[in-house]
Amino acid sequence: MTEPYTPITCDVHDQYEAAIVLHQTLTARWQDGGVWHEGAIQPLMIETAYGEEFLTFATQGLTHRIRLDRIRLR
Repeated sequence: MTEPYTPITCDVHDQYEAAIVLHQTLTARWQDGGVWHEGAIQPLMIETAYGEEFLTFATQGLTHRIRLDRIRLR
């Protein structure tokens, strides 16, 4: 069963949007499949589905789509 979505703060949302527009890299931790990862990410797009927000980002040549409440900026 998936944990309920917890909305992120407007400040963090603004950081993602600025990084997308300015093509900036961010340092983050994210949870994917129950495992935490850490590294530099290139945010590409924010989207909403089923009342949850997701960030699509690139890292190490791979693209991921992760729920925003499962990402922590460093």
